[in-house]
Amino acid sequence: LLSIRLAINNLTGSLPKEFGEMKTLFRLDLNTNQLSGTVPESIWTMPSLDRLTLGENNFNGTLPTTISQLSALKSLFLWKNRFSGRIPTEMGLMTNLRKYFYSYWYGDMQDRVQLLFEHSMPAYFYAAPFIASNRITVCCIASRRC
Repeated sequence: LLSIRLAINNLTGSLPKEFGEMKTLFRLDLNTNQLSGTVPESIWTMPSLDRLTLGENNFNGTLPTTISQLSALKSLFLWKNRFSGRIPTEMGLMTNLRKYFYSYWYGDMQDRVQLLFEHSMPAYFYAAPFIASNRITVCCIASRRC
């Protein structure tokens, strides 16, 4: 199995950790459902994953430092969820990451993460961070809403 696309299926509940055990999975698209809870640790360590789309759900929690193990990841879409906390500086190690879209994020900001936004996210950076008082608020550029 190389790809799972279950977008716009009104799926509810939590994301089963078994998804992350599919080590050859290339793409996982669970966009626009009603999934909730934390994303299982196993998802953040899938070595073959090229594209991860979890947008428009109700996921919460923080991104783990193990996210850097998604070494093949080129596209990460997390918009319209309830993630919070620190954005892991380890994301700066994700040299293949080219598309990153998130919005409605509130969390602490570190200097090294600022470098991530400036240098690791080229033309396909879909959200704008606004930094004030060592906090980051991210607003979707398209909607201009926070």
